[in-house]
Amino acid sequence: MNLARFFLASLLAGPLAAAQAADREPKPPARNWAEEPQLPQFSVERAAEFLDAGARAHEDDKCVTCHGTFAYLLARPALPVPSGKQAEVRADLEKWGADAADAGLNEAGPPVKVSAAVMAGAVLAQYDAATTGTLQPATRQALDLMWRVQQPDGGFNWVMAAEPPIPGQFSHASGR
Repeated sequence: MNLARFFLASLLAGPLAAAQAADREPKPPARNWAEEPQLPQFSVERAAEFLDAGARAHEDDKCVTCHGTFAYLLARPALPVPSGKQAEVRADLEKWGADAADAGLNEAGPPVKVSAAVMAGAVLAQYDAATTGTLQPATRQALDLMWRVQQPDGGFNWVMAAEPPIPGQFSHASGR
């Protein structure tokens, strides 16, 4: 396992709640608090449970979230514990991308949707690299959408127009 991916998964897992049996559905994410007891050592299984439970946070509204959906799909493949939740979250993101493409999302679209389209393409490509090593057809479609929402100057109508996606990192590409 790549050390950087392991470190990312460790950071996202944070303090972990008590483990459940592997064959049971994970509980909804518990409230995190400063006094939460920490495990004596890192547990891949508990990290997987924590991430899988957190991925459920927006299931009711089928929301695609930067800090939920995208972070989950970037971190979860680093943990070698199988989960059906990964396939569900990926399928939801693929459907969101297909629906946005079918609706004609383009560079003039709402910033929140344009930003999500850019993130969806990037995250699905990184997920494919981490899992199968092969770009999947739905990922190709998401990347096509990402390029379709790109503005003529090379930038994107980002949700936080005053700053690039990661402040300072992409200023050369967005002209900001």
